[in-house]
Amino acid sequence: MEAQRALLDQLMGSQRDVPDDQKVEMHFYDRSIDKFWLLGIQPFDLFRNTAWAMRLPALYRGALGRDFSESMGRDQPLDAKAEWDALPEAKKDTYGYEHELYLFCEALVVANDRVVQKSRETHEGPSTDVTAEEAQALAALDARTKALEVMADEAGERGDVDASLALLAEVDELEAKKKELCKPKEVDTQRKVLVCEVSGNIVQNTEVRIGEHYSGRLYLGWKQVRDFVERCRDKYKDKPHPHPLIRRSMQRTRAAAGDGRESPRAGDAPRPSGARADDAPSEARDPS
Repeated sequence: MEAQRALLDQLMGSQRDVPDDQKVEMHFYDRSIDKFWLLGIQPFDLFRNTAWAMRLPALYRGALGRDFSESMGRDQPLDAKAEWDALPEAKKDTYGYEHELYLFCEALVVANDRVVQKSRETHEGPSTDVTAEEAQALAALDARTKALEVMADEAGERGDVDASLALLAEVDELEAKKKELCKPKEVDTQRKVLVCEVSGNIVQNTEVRIGEHYSGRLYLGWKQVRDFVERCRDKYKDKPHPHPLIRRSMQRTRAAAGDGRESPRAGDAPRPSGARADDAPSEARDPS
């Protein structure tokens, strides 16, 4: 169904069902157009109906200093994308859409790297779990240790220093045995689960499950995001956004994060009357 709709949009336009007197001329720079969709990478679409879907709006606001647009991840007119694709790269850069997508995807990668690290610590680190038999042995050692400590105190109070020292030496031996029982165990060379360093998912270590994961939606989505960040890192790392309103909004967001205040919402950013932080730069409005 989606493929058929896309084909009809391409052949007849996205407003094919709209009466002629109600049709509106659409351009890629209109507010209703999803700018990330124009670039071919839309995280809100890639991770829809996944555990990440609820986290995306907050990560977007933290990266760009404003709330995401309701048009993101929705059906878009193909004629607007054709208009965008026809622009030279230098002209596209003046709009800052790719720069914004880089900042958002970079924030996503940072957040997902934390998930990967936590999963690795949980599933790939040495095991400290004890068996039932080891738990019983530890309980017995604890009881014996406490009894010896009481006996050592009593011997000391009687003035029997040699007996007290001998009992404390036995306590040290029991403590060493307890440490040995609690020592982290070597992980089996054949792990039962693996941690995907691209998506952070926990995957059963079987050929079938691994194959399913590498062809699955989450892995492919995260790989697309990570590849985009790596491809654009040198181009945008530590460089200011070309749109002054967005630069100001991002600066306020980072300042708020630095002093512990809540990140500003889209309506909080200072801007001239009638302007929006997600508007295209005035000098780059006209695609011609």
